[in-house]
Amino acid sequence: MLKFIRGKAQQPSTERQKIQRELFAFRKTIQHGFPNKPTCLAWDPVLRLMAIGTATGAIKVVGKPGVEFYGHHTSSDHHITHLLFVPNEGRLISLCDDNSLHLWEINDTSMEEVKANKLEGKLNKITVMRLESSGRHLLLGLEGGNVNLLNVATFEFSSAIIFQDKIVQSVEEDYKINPGAVEAIEEQPGNPDNVLIGYNRGLMVLWNRKTSTAQQTFISSQQLESVSWEADGKQFVTSHNDGSYAYWDAAATGSQANNSKPLEEPSTPYGPFPCKAITKIVWTHDATQPTQDLLLFSGGMTRASYGDKNTITALRGRHISEGKHVIFDFTSKIIDFFTISAPDGEKGVCALIVLAEVELVAIEFFSI
Repeated sequence: MLKFIRGKAQQPSTERQKIQRELFAFRKTIQHGFPNKPTCLAWDPVLRLMAIGTATGAIKVVGKPGVEFYGHHTSSDHHITHLLFVPNEGRLISLCDDNSLHLWEINDTSMEEVKANKLEGKLNKITVMRLESSGRHLLLGLEGGNVNLLNVATFEFSSAIIFQDKIVQSVEEDYKINPGAVEAIEEQPGNPDNVLIGYNRGLMVLWNRKTSTAQQTFISSQQLESVSWEADGKQFVTSHNDGSYAYWDAAATGSQANNSKPLEEPSTPYGPFPCKAITKIVWTHDATQPTQDLLLFSGGMTRASYGDKNTITALRGRHISEGKHVIFDFTSKIIDFFTISAPDGEKGVCALIVLAEVELVAIEFFSI
């Protein structure tokens, strides 16, 4: 009986239970530290904001010290595959692995999702997305080879579709059968009507959207991984799955415009033995030496000796044999990287930002 009475006396009252719930309730109050399971990266060069997307549907936006925003998709089941800023507007577009697109707006103290849209169908799976220089439309490269347009203002799909069937009419017969998914879309600098569309199997077409015609065609024997224009828009460089990269001339006219070969033999910087794919390449200029080319690329190392390495190469000049190069080795898989332009109107870039699975690294080019 004494045990029973003692047990009854120890039961908390209703008021005490209410206080306990208030005192010990778990509430999410702040985000801190490195994002968990990062999957993609974006940069706004005007507002100087960086965004990181994760496998749990979270987005973290950071700027100067004290500037930080956080957003989360409604569902945590789908990870973010691509992020892209609408420059100088405080808006961000995310693409999830369920093929849904989401428009986010950054306000004074928060970031919220304002619109969403989705493409249905396996062949309509979005493989790459790029924003027009005007910021009006988002170019979406699809698994089936077409390029769709999304009106950023209304967030509705446009009826102006660039069909793969029409693009391949002017190319060789071998590449008309199946050029593969769209791997890259890059607007030609100085000529916004022209976009370079690159396909998985190595076909690239400089397409004029105003006339709906192919200006030039380029054919690589290796699978395409990445494309980057030179600043003047006359040449571009491509990287491939065999660890090579090649330069191409986009300023050819007349009969030379039909020459689909690169300017010179593709360069395999760490060959001749089999190498890992160069997954991304950027052709730019260093602010300290604006007249000299600066090539940045991830991967490309020999499989046998350095197959387990996660690297980015910074190369002054167009080839390894021409100038100084530095290899940065990271402790985890590289997700993405971007460059930061030099301040005060200087030409070239001054820093490299690299997102890896467990770290975010900033490298100043003055130290290279």
